[in-house]
Amino acid sequence: MRRALTALPVASLLLLAGCGAGTTTPASPPADSPAPSANPPGEVGEATEEEVGAGWDEVPDTPIAEEEDLSDDERSDFLRLEATDPARETSCRPEDLTGQLRYWDAALGHRFGSILLRNDADTDCTLSGFPGLGARGEWGNKFHVEAEQELYHRPEEHLARDVDGEAPPPVSLAPGEIAEAYLEWTGALAGSGSEWAQTLYVQTDREATPVAVPMDLQAIVEDPQDPMYPGEPLSIDIGMFTKLRVGPFEEPGEYVFRLADEYELLPPGDTR
Repeated sequence: MRRALTALPVASLLLLAGCGAGTTTPASPPADSPAPSANPPGEVGEATEEEVGAGWDEVPDTPIAEEEDLSDDERSDFLRLEATDPARETSCRPEDLTGQLRYWDAALGHRFGSILLRNDADTDCTLSGFPGLGARGEWGNKFHVEAEQELYHRPEEHLARDVDGEAPPPVSLAPGEIAEAYLEWTGALAGSGSEWAQTLYVQTDREATPVAVPMDLQAIVEDPQDPMYPGEPLSIDIGMFTKLRVGPFEEPGEYVFRLADEYELLPPGDTR
């Protein structure tokens, strides 16, 4: 049973290239500097009717595959927009990540939240650049969402776009630590009688299989006062043609840890 979205109060969220005279070669970056993103932020627009195909707005009369029964290739097929960064030796492996979508706040026609990914491996790993995105509906359909990778900054009490800002550095995650990417969804939101998103697919680098992030579970940071608290499933109103705007991976905002500290919900041995 779906519950209505509830607005939550939240405590929010160039490389300058110098040109020298003549043929002077620019200095090389230090050996331990992270490699720059191979691709700039990207976007994908509205889907065509040919892409969507017939019957997308009808409940199928065939069995719907469970998430655990999908192959890596099938999960990858749900992507609409690829991650920007290549795989590196230190990159987090998708099988070592637990994902969660946090719903934080709402405005007229807009929803704001965070994609959280926790490192469940026993070694450090890194996430960098912008995640790739895709979604699967509760009827098993690939969602033809619009998707845009865009820089954000953290105002005092809400999210805002900052397209001229500086991208954050790669995030290094020790075991049990969390990275965050802001998410806004707007436009054609899911309504009564339409298919709602069941799984968000988050690609961490260009070579990675997407991490399956369930829409109806709070798996990392749990807040008993949150309408998404375990046992109280909440459907996120991302629909077939919803527009998603996602920010880069970065260290999570203090509010994530404030909730965790208040309710003592981070796992034992947390290394923050």
